[in-house]
Amino acid sequence: MDPPAPPHRRLIWKYTAVVVTLVAAAIASVGLTELYFAYHDSRAALTRVERDKAAAAAVAIEQRVEEIIRELQGVAEPTVGRGAASRTERAQNFHRLQDSEELVSELTYLDGTGRERVRTSQLVVDRINGGADQSESVAFVGARAARRHIGPVYFQNESEPHATIAVAEPGLEGGVVVAEIDLGFVNGILERARVGTDGYAYAVDGRGELVSHQDINLVLRHTNLAQLPQVPPGDRTDAVTTGRDPDGTKVLSAFHTIGLLDWRVFVEEPLSEAFAPLTSAIWRTVLLLVTFLLLAAATGVLLARRLVRPIESIQAAAAKIGS
Repeated sequence: MDPPAPPHRRLIWKYTAVVVTLVAAAIASVGLTELYFAYHDSRAALTRVERDKAAAAAVAIEQRVEEIIRELQGVAEPTVGRGAASRTERAQNFHRLQDSEELVSELTYLDGTGRERVRTSQLVVDRINGGADQSESVAFVGARAARRHIGPVYFQNESEPHATIAVAEPGLEGGVVVAEIDLGFVNGILERARVGTDGYAYAVDGRGELVSHQDINLVLRHTNLAQLPQVPPGDRTDAVTTGRDPDGTKVLSAFHTIGLLDWRVFVEEPLSEAFAPLTSAIWRTVLLLVTFLLLAAATGVLLARRLVRPIESIQAAAAKIGS
């Protein structure tokens, strides 16, 4: 059985323990408080940036589509001439619009009965007075009912995103102008909305299906993200939450709704990157805590020894007197 430690050694370690405990408590309380507020401040700043980016991208996309709709409404105005002259005049108006607006790849005029009268395209020869019956098409019916119609996203040549926009000609018996719009501009807007090195932005439709993403393969596979926690149903304009990407990586996510298109624009960044500065701060705090604990231990031992020396002298003197 080991002999008990001398009284003076026990006293040294008691003093040391008291000093180290006080120093550790002070450092830990200050460090944890700073980390708590730093976490919330960092999260607030990051979410504010992502929310602003998502809102700016959504507004830019919506404004661009509204601009195209106004231009379509301009060429949907009744022509001066009638019959063949009217069709020629409308074809000329269509070509002027396509020359000035590169996003309009095809224009079609359907008369009041839904029959095709003028069709112009940037890729094929004009078709005048084709007469094809499109009175049951979604674009014609939708535009006649609500004065304008925006169809879902589809892909030309399996890689070029397009959407059909139709506007009605003024008047109850007027026709409809149907345009095929190249949505390639959306990728450029979303690219500017990225946050950080590994951050990204994308857009989904009302069903949660991807309509634009930096990974075109996900879009072409008609990937649906409705199962992700950050892609909720409902009509909320914007929200910030912690979610995950299709690979399961946790992300900080913000979105904004485009009411005109029934789309939502998401801006996301992996949590590992978003909170990297905070993680570095945590490790710095831990390193400082360990350093100060070692200094406190060394200081405590020195102080305890100085405090114990007078006690040892008294004990020695008392022992001599006793002997």
